[in-house]
Amino acid sequence: MPCVERSCSCSASSFPQFPIPLREGDVEPIVDLHTLLDSVYDRGGYDLAIDYSRDPVPSLTEGDRVWVEQFL
Repeated sequence: MPCVERSCSCSASSFPQFPIPLREGDVEPIVDLHTLLDSVYDRGGYDLAIDYSRDPVPSLTEGDRVWVEQFL
């Protein structure tokens, strides 16, 4: 099993919006990362695949657990 280091110091409200650079003269579309991630989550069916009532592996730190409980 691969080992993954995680670090999150953001909230959903802090996801950035950013332009996609195109050729000179083209209008750069703005990507709303929060909306994009919501759409990926909804379309991916993660709410059906992940049992949020179980403890995550690896375990959360106390600070992360408190942060997560705001959303459950």
